[in-house]
Amino acid sequence: MLFSSQPLKGLYVLYSILATLARLPIIISISLLPSLRPHPKWTFLQTLMNRLLQEFLYHSAKLRVKTPQNLDPGSWKEKYVTITPGNLSLYTGILTSVPSIKPTKIGAAWYGDMKSNGEIVLHFHGGGFVIGDARGDAKYAGELMAKYVAPRALLPDYRLASNPLGHFPAAIQDSVSAYEYLLSSGIPAHKIIISGDSAGASMAIALLRYISDENSLPAPKAALIWSPPAELGDVLENTRDMATDYLVDEFLNWSLDAYTDNGKHDMKQPYMTPLGNPFQSETPMWVHVGGVEKFCDTALRWVKEMREVEGNTVELCVEELGNHDLMYVGSVNGFKKEAEKAVKMARKFVDGI
Repeated sequence: MLFSSQPLKGLYVLYSILATLARLPIIISISLLPSLRPHPKWTFLQTLMNRLLQEFLYHSAKLRVKTPQNLDPGSWKEKYVTITPGNLSLYTGILTSVPSIKPTKIGAAWYGDMKSNGEIVLHFHGGGFVIGDARGDAKYAGELMAKYVAPRALLPDYRLASNPLGHFPAAIQDSVSAYEYLLSSGIPAHKIIISGDSAGASMAIALLRYISDENSLPAPKAALIWSPPAELGDVLENTRDMATDYLVDEFLNWSLDAYTDNGKHDMKQPYMTPLGNPFQSETPMWVHVGGVEKFCDTALRWVKEMREVEGNTVELCVEELGNHDLMYVGSVNGFKKEAEKAVKMARKFVDGI
């Protein structure tokens, strides 16, 4: 891309900072007046941060930023572990569809009491498959999971499509590796809660589908699905609630280009687009959606489809004023209270299983 390498990258970074600063007085003014806010019930902070997140994602997409991934624990010490792929017999079907994409070592961050004998959340972070990391951007999600859902949570640093050989099906391979890591560590499936937000929600759904399709792994106790991108293709044409969602088309285009390896993979296929491809799962699912996010309509349709499959248990929670992925950005965009309420409801769902 034009701005993805120097010297144009440096010039664009400078431009993006200056342009955002120039627009800031207008953004603040709009945020101060309830009548001008994208939603009249939003607060000043929610409006301001939604607009700034739009700016951030727009410029990140233009730059095609890279997120370095390494296995060095650094200050995390024993709380950052290396996951080695399981037996190759675990990776079959769709996971072998691209010969150049093979299971590999990944890192993973522990939150909470990693030595607890209680339940554990295996959470896949969001970021459109192109940004995000378990120790930084996803820290809020990890802390919420370990505080409200289970005594401990493991967040894998799965391969990102913005890096070489990180496109589909690399992330799904890594989800299988992470799940097998917990099982081989002696944690029974009935103590494991799968969770994922946004792109991570797509991974969680894909993992459940893979378990159902291949029958090589036991089903986890529950799955928590946060703001799932149920239909990737049509969302680019969906302008519903555009002003109330920070997901801009430039970022979605980058995400899809990277994850599909510039269109080499059909995004309508079941492991990318759950909508229209329902499946049976032994695992009870709890789905959280923002009422004014771009993915709302398609997520609701997917939930309806999944509920119609005999044997499925799918519970839905819609946060009326919420936009996309409160689990990932709730601490910075003014929806912290709503995010905490949601994880408490998720725990209540797990208790009822």
